[in-house]
Amino acid sequence: MNPPLTVPDLLDSASRLGANEFESFFKELLPLRAKRIAPVLSEEENNLIEKIYAKLPSNTTAQYALFSEKRRLGTITPSEYETLLSLVPIVEKYNVERLQYIIKLAELRKLTPQILMNQLGLMPLHNG
Repeated sequence: MNPPLTVPDLLDSASRLGANEFESFFKELLPLRAKRIAPVLSEEENNLIEKIYAKLPSNTTAQYALFSEKRRLGTITPSEYETLLSLVPIVEKYNVERLQYIIKLAELRKLTPQILMNQLGLMPLHNG
């Protein structure tokens, strides 16, 4: 029989994952944490949590972050700037929809959105 895994064991294993594997692991870990906090969820709550934790495609997030940083540094090309401008509505739509799901779940649980985000370990909304 194998000894139970410890937190240091899990962290050590996670630290050895490649970037994509780590993102996939992290994406699965957050909903698991949410279920542990509130293990008995209604179907509506479960659907909202899945939508809250849904991510933008990684290529969208990566391009947005790269071109935003280049814009901040003043090194963005006109073509990159056009691409960044095309990504802004996508990222804004994602953030608005995510906030709507957070508000709806908070209402169901009779909490403020801030308290809900704290309980679920959600980071503040950001670009991407």
